[in-house]
Amino acid sequence: MPYQRVGNFNFHTIDGNQKRFSYGINNREIVVMDENFEEIKKINLLPHNGHGEYPADNHDFIYLNDNHYIVSAYVNRENVDLTAFGGINSTTLIDGVFQEIKNGQVIFEWNSANYPEIFNSVSTEFVQQFNTLGPIDYFHLNSISIDPLDNNFIVSARHTDQVYKIDRITGEIIWKLGGTNSDFPLNTNENFSHQHHATISKDGTLLLFDNNVTLDQKTRIVEYSINENTFDIEVVKEYHPEGAFMNIMGSVQKLNNNNFFIGWGGNTTSQQNASRTDLTEIDYQGNILLDISFTNNQDKFTYSYRALKYNISF
Repeated sequence: MPYQRVGNFNFHTIDGNQKRFSYGINNREIVVMDENFEEIKKINLLPHNGHGEYPADNHDFIYLNDNHYIVSAYVNRENVDLTAFGGINSTTLIDGVFQEIKNGQVIFEWNSANYPEIFNSVSTEFVQQFNTLGPIDYFHLNSISIDPLDNNFIVSARHTDQVYKIDRITGEIIWKLGGTNSDFPLNTNENFSHQHHATISKDGTLLLFDNNVTLDQKTRIVEYSINENTFDIEVVKEYHPEGAFMNIMGSVQKLNNNNFFIGWGGNTTSQQNASRTDLTEIDYQGNILLDISFTNNQDKFTYSYRALKYNISF
C-alpha cells in the first residue's frame, strides 16, 4: 500500500451478509472495501456544531452498513486554561472525538472536551505535562464498541486508565470504571492501567486487554462480570503469560466457542518483550491452541495493533 502508516485492518458483515473490509491510513481517513477488496469509499468526520471536517483516527471504526458507521478523531484544542488542575493558563490538549454518521448526516457526536470530570483521573505521567505547552494527550481514546444489551457505547481511554459507558442518545457518561474516580470500587486484582480494546462479550461480560503499565507491569487479558445496578464487579477470567509486559496496543476477542484470541501489542522499550508471541489463541482453561510470532530484527520493533479472528467464506 502506498501509505506511510496503515492500521486497524478489519472485517465487517453488513446487510444481507455482504462483506466489507476497512483500514485507516496515516491517521487521516478510513478506507472501506467490498469483498473483492475494491475501494468503495473513504471516510472522515463531518462538519458539525460549528467545526469543520476532522481527519479520522486509526484506533477504532465501527461499520454498521454502507450508510451507517462510527468514526473517531484526535483533535487539538488550543489555549486551554489548566490552572484549576495545577497546570498553566494556556496549553494545547488532544481531545477524543467520535461521530455516528447515518445517511451522510451526523446523528451523534461526543467530545471529551465537554466532560471536565475526566481530568480527575488523568494518569500521573500526563498530569506532569499540564505545565507544558503541549499538545497533551490526556485522554487517548483507543477503542469504541457498542454494548449489545442496551446499544450504548463502551469507550476506553488509555491515559485516564478508565473505561466509560456513554449514553448513545444524550452523550452523558453513565459510568466510569477504573482510574482514580471509578464508580465501581476495585481491589488490587480488579484494577487495570493503560488498557486497550474494551468490549462487552456475547455473555454480557466486560473484556479488556490490560497493559498494566502503571501498576505491576504484568500484561494480561481480563474478563469481568459486571453489575451496573449495584456497581459490583468481579474478575471471572484472566490470562498472563509469565514475564509478559506490553506497554502499547493489544486486544482480546472472545470467540463463539469461548476461546480467547489475543493480540499482544508491543513493547517499545524492551527487545526481549517485543520478540515475544504476537498472537495467541487459548481455550477457556488457558491451554494454548495457536501461537504466532513475527520476525523481529535487533534494530527495530515489530508489533500488531489489534488481532481479530473471523470465519470468512468467499
